[in-house]
Amino acid sequence: MSKFIFFAVVFISISANAERYRVLCESFNFQYRECLVPGQVQDVFLVQERSGRQCIPNHAYGILPNGVWVNRGCQAVFEVVTYGGRQVYDMNCFSNGRYQFCPVGGYLLNAFVLREYGRAACIQGRNWGIQRDGIWVDFGCQAMFRVTVDR
Repeated sequence: MSKFIFFAVVFISISANAERYRVLCESFNFQYRECLVPGQVQDVFLVQERSGRQCIPNHAYGILPNGVWVNRGCQAVFEVVTYGGRQVYDMNCFSNGRYQFCPVGGYLLNAFVLREYGRAACIQGRNWGIQRDGIWVDFGCQAMFRVTVDR
């Protein structure tokens, strides 16, 4: 009688620029809630359930392209693994006297004015600023911005 020995090796591949985040995401009053992280989500692991309710995958929590969602009273700590990477590029954003939002297609980490085109000086916090997903301009700020984005 011959015996076979079977060895299994499991490789977990996470790209070199992967990030891991611990996120507390809570559904209050059984309401849907999204908890976002920078980058593109690769995987989500439930680390610790904090509610008296069962956090059932795809029923009370699930994966978003950029985070995790909870519903039905689920309150838990999740480990969220993201991938993507940072990109630096230049973009124009123009206000013709009114508020204008210019999305960057990722999580905006930093931005600064490279060149102004209009008559109005672009002053951060006054007529331009950053949000997590883009740049806003107002009151005639017209400029080229250098942005750093986590995708």
